[in-house]
Amino acid sequence: MNEGSPIVRADLVSDPLHRSKILEYVKGCRCGSGGYCFYRLDEPNAADTYHALFTMVLLGEDVRDEKTV
Repeated sequence: MNEGSPIVRADLVSDPLHRSKILEYVKGCRCGSGGYCFYRLDEPNAADTYHALFTMVLLGEDVRDEKTV
């Protein structure tokens, strides 16, 4: 990652409460089929799934799911 990268690093979310609230929200957007939908319907889509997984990776969360691999 270069110095001017707009990507926020996980270590910048130093407050454990903020991290847990972000993860709680993102995980709450998961659909039964394994994808994600940010308006919380069971309609997963590629964009929301990508952003959910990317957010969790940035926060150091394990995103592997044996049920949907």
